[in-house]
Amino acid sequence: MKRYLLKIALILPCIGIVELPAQGISNKSVQSGVEAFYMADFEAAKTQLQDAVIDAPLSELDLFYAHLYIAFCNIRLNRDLEAVRLLFTRAVKIRPHMELDPTKIPPDLYDRFIAVREEIITSLVVITEPEDASVVVVEPETEAISSKTSPAIFHNLLEGSYQVLVSKEGFHTWARSIEVDPGKVDTLTITLLQKQKSFFAKAWPYGAGAVAAGVVVYAITLSNKSEPNPPFKPDLPGPPNRPD
Repeated sequence: MKRYLLKIALILPCIGIVELPAQGISNKSVQSGVEAFYMADFEAAKTQLQDAVIDAPLSELDLFYAHLYIAFCNIRLNRDLEAVRLLFTRAVKIRPHMELDPTKIPPDLYDRFIAVREEIITSLVVITEPEDASVVVVEPETEAISSKTSPAIFHNLLEGSYQVLVSKEGFHTWARSIEVDPGKVDTLTITLLQKQKSFFAKAWPYGAGAVAAGVVVYAITLSNKSEPNPPFKPDLPGPPNRPD
């Protein structure tokens, strides 16, 4: 009977059957709670979703939808409105990259969620000189890695510390830990330092050993030229003594 009522509730005139906007839910209790919400049984939906959060280990996606729809139920029931922001915040922190489809969520609920999300989420713009450098952003807590080519923009970052590494062939790698603030766009401008080319590496293709040996030979030759050996003088006998 419940399934039958659900199908009726999701039929709109001249449009057809509308799919539930919460896709990919694997936990049956969470799915049942979301279905109850769209049947306008907000009390039952809230109870089922709260029980699922307490009783069952949930995936990230299931936990995201559970917090989201508990908040939606509170709004519809006009209860625990102070908890709505907290529930939305928890949902965003669980899945920062998760975005809702505005065509499938009631507009007032969508706007309430987005208002909270925009206060939590930030973006980071990385500009480098020269361009086309590899930019890697690492979130230390989760070790999540994002990689792009500059100029690059990283969306859906939570407030906190991030490791940023910028590299390009022929230039020294730039690496720093930076703090991003919520609710705004941070811009990072980086000038990479070019690596110095080695003179000996080009002039002496046989390696540093050959260079060192050449320097020693040159030093010996120079020493011999500056201090020549004295000419050889053999010892000759003295003249004979005259008779008295």
